[in-house]
Amino acid sequence: MTQVQEMQLIFHDMHVEDMIMSENLKVASLIEKLSPSWKDFKMYLKHKLKEKTLEELIVRLRIEDNNQKCEEIYQKPN
Repeated sequence: MTQVQEMQLIFHDMHVEDMIMSENLKVASLIEKLSPSWKDFKMYLKHKLKEKTLEELIVRLRIEDNNQKCEEIYQKPN
């Protein structure tokens, strides 16, 4: 999620400087920057038929991040 926040700051800075970047390009660049551990989810997002807004993508990433953290907790041996 740190990378997501960093990308959001970059997008904001670009907006402040009146640099225009399409929503689709923002979404695609954010998906490409996901870490290798998110490979399966990254492929899922790339092949999703419905285009997503940046906000929708960030919500999905937060949900997936939370799911992965929960899986790690439940998979740890006692």
